[in-house]
Amino acid sequence: MQVDLPKVGKKSLEGFGFADHSRSTTLPGKLASRWVRFRVLDPSDAYLFLVRYPADGGSAQAWAWRGGDKSAVRVSKVKVGQKDEGKTPMFRALAMVGGETWKMTSTKLLYRYAPVEKHGMLGAVVGSVVGNPITYTYTGRLETGATPGTASWRSPSCSSRRYV
Repeated sequence: MQVDLPKVGKKSLEGFGFADHSRSTTLPGKLASRWVRFRVLDPSDAYLFLVRYPADGGSAQAWAWRGGDKSAVRVSKVKVGQKDEGKTPMFRALAMVGGETWKMTSTKLLYRYAPVEKHGMLGAVVGSVVGNPITYTYTGRLETGATPGTASWRSPSCSSRRYV
């Protein structure tokens, strides 16, 4: 891949990466009430999993991608459970991806990011308009397999963002 970096110019890069960035004139809380993402970014064994909860309260929508596949696939069956431990929700997701079961579990909270909260009263005023996005980032586990007991474990990065 070739990139054009400020103050560096054009540079060719090799390797493996993942970009997750969007631009919109729609407030994030209007697009979804919550997102749950699991990522395994190992060049030899990569996985991405995304669950979107519509802002209108509709059914969760999920997509999955395995390294080497040309595109992500829509997941027809997905269940995400959440256990709140104080301010730290822990997640477990179960999905059927192309006849294979994917079980994802958050294991350790790395950090919590709540930009509106850290601005006190100003944040409260802004939050009343844009919402209060909170992002939790964890280490986690992904278990894949056609049948229980034949799975392999991987250590992805997990994140959840919700708008309150």
